[in-house]
Amino acid sequence: MNIFELIFFRLEVLFYFTIFLFLAFSTVVVQFFTFLILFPVLFYDRKFIHKVGNRFIYSSIHFFMFTFNRKWKYVVLSDFPKYDPKRPKIFMFNHLSNADPIFLTVLGKRVFSGALYKDSLHILYPRFFTSLVGHTPIYFTYDKVRKTKTVKKECIAEVMRRCKELTTDGFSILVFPEGTRSKTGALQEFKDGFFRFAMENNYEIVPCTLHNTRNVLTQNNYMTKGTVYLKYGEPILPQGKDLEDLKFEVRKTMYEMIKSSPDFDPKVETVPELE
Repeated sequence: MNIFELIFFRLEVLFYFTIFLFLAFSTVVVQFFTFLILFPVLFYDRKFIHKVGNRFIYSSIHFFMFTFNRKWKYVVLSDFPKYDPKRPKIFMFNHLSNADPIFLTVLGKRVFSGALYKDSLHILYPRFFTSLVGHTPIYFTYDKVRKTKTVKKECIAEVMRRCKELTTDGFSILVFPEGTRSKTGALQEFKDGFFRFAMENNYEIVPCTLHNTRNVLTQNNYMTKGTVYLKYGEPILPQGKDLEDLKFEVRKTMYEMIKSSPDFDPKVETVPELE
C-alpha cells in the first residue's frame, strides 16, 4: 500500500466512522422525542408502549443503518418465520461480530421481540429506552488477565423472569446461544440457559444464522463493504427431547444453514463434531 492509498483508506475509515456516529445519534434523538410524546400512555398501558417502542426502535435503526450506509447489504436466503403473538418463539442466532444486533433488526422490525444486551451498553445508550421496549440487560464478570467474561449468577434468575414476562405479553426472544462472539467464525458450543427456558415453557426454537458479519465489521470495528446472509430455519419443538439432544439438534441445524451460505469457508468454519 503506497502513501496515497494509505491516506485514502484512513480518510474513508474516518468518513464512515463519522456516518456511524451520526446515525447512532440521530436514532437516539428520534427515539427520545417519540417516547416523550408517548410517555403519558406509560401510566395506563405499559404493554402498548413496549410494542410501539419495540417496533419503532428496530425499524428506525434498520432504516438509518441500511439507507445511508452504502457499504452494507444483506440477503435473506429463506422465508421469514410465520409470526403468531399468541405463540412466542425463541429465535437463536450465531454470534460473530458487534454488527450482529444491527442485522437482527431485519427480523426485529417484523416481529415483536425482546433481546438481551450486555451491561456495557448502559454507558452509550440510555437504559430507560431499552427497558421500555422489552430489552433485558445481562451482566458479566470480566477477567482482564484471562481476557474472558462470565455471566453473573445472581442476574440469571432475573433475566429469565423478565423473559417470561415478555413472552406472556406476546413477545418473542432473540438470543445468541453461544454466549460470546466466535473468534474464529466457527459455530461454538451452546449454553444451557435458554434451552432450559424453552423446555420449561414448551416454546418453539427457531434456528437462525448470520454469515459474513465478522467481515463487514472487523474486531477493531472498521466498517468494510460486503453482503451479509441471513437464513431462518423451521421451528423446533422441545417436547420429548432432553437438554443435550435439543441443543445438538438446534446446533446441527444452524451449522447446516451456515454451510449453505454462498461464502462459507470450510477451512475456517468447519466443525468436525457436526459433520
